[in-house]
Amino acid sequence: MDTYLARFTPEQFDEEVAFDRIEPDPLERMRIILKYGLPAIANGLAVKPNDLDPLPLETPAATNFVSPQQAIGLLRMAYGK
Repeated sequence: MDTYLARFTPEQFDEEVAFDRIEPDPLERMRIILKYGLPAIANGLAVKPNDLDPLPLETPAATNFVSPQQAIGLLRMAYGK
């Protein structure tokens, strides 16, 4: 398996590391801000981790069950047949 890092010689890798220290990735600053800043803001706003979860942990229980005959009756009433 040929990976991106496997293509580098040790000298080329050292050059890349040195270049990254001189000219850092512009998005790296944004990553650091998001990594440390966003949790600090969320903590200040008292946001819980579950508040950020897109899916609810518990599904609401169905309270109104209808039989198949009742469902057919409701459909007939809705469509007038």
